[in-house]
Amino acid sequence: MDSQTRQAAITLTLAGAKPTSPIIVLDEVRIAIALKRACDGLLLSPDELRAELDEGDLTDLVSGALTPDALRQVAQALALMRFSRPKDSAEVERL
Repeated sequence: MDSQTRQAAITLTLAGAKPTSPIIVLDEVRIAIALKRACDGLLLSPDELRAELDEGDLTDLVSGALTPDALRQVAQALALMRFSRPKDSAEVERL
């Protein structure tokens, strides 16, 4: 390769910042997209869905073991549970 066709990669790291692997960043983007799609049309935000998932679920999502359809079913169940439970303790006592 001559000097005209060479490309250079420069990585800047701020003091105190942890270096991030490009694979981890890609996984985070894939997770965010999957969570957004799973919550589409539901009264559940992607952040709320993520809070209910554990690290193993997120790993399964990235690996494909947890399919988009299965994630959607989880989101639907959570949205249903969230809005079907009593609002306060007085309502619980009446049941």
